[in-house]
Amino acid sequence: MKTTAETEELHLQWGCVSDIHLGIHVPILCHSWNQAAVANGTLCLLESELCLSFEREPCGEKHYRLASSFERLLLHALCQYMSLFAHSYDVEGKRWTRVRNSTAEFCRPSESLSAYLERYWAARGAC
Repeated sequence: MKTTAETEELHLQWGCVSDIHLGIHVPILCHSWNQAAVANGTLCLLESELCLSFEREPCGEKHYRLASSFERLLLHALCQYMSLFAHSYDVEGKRWTRVRNSTAEFCRPSESLSAYLERYWAARGAC
């Protein structure tokens, strides 16, 4: 079994963000995240929309048809961070992602994923 330091090093080699203590593994490629203006802006919009939607209707379901596979990657990473279930599927040649909360209530994370990533990369001097 790998130690925490070995696991963290492996994640850094593959350009992944990981918080071992929270059990969170968010696959954001380092070189992609360095395009912070686009990625962080999209991520912030998705975060706001998801939080508002699931705070209003905790057991609800949301369907997204995003413009690119990168946006779907961000949505899946965000859902993992927020303990939501995301599943991508095809309908009539279009790629959709269904997001749902599998618990009776929705708890917004204490720190947004975009703020966490900014702090993470700033601490490592990547941004």
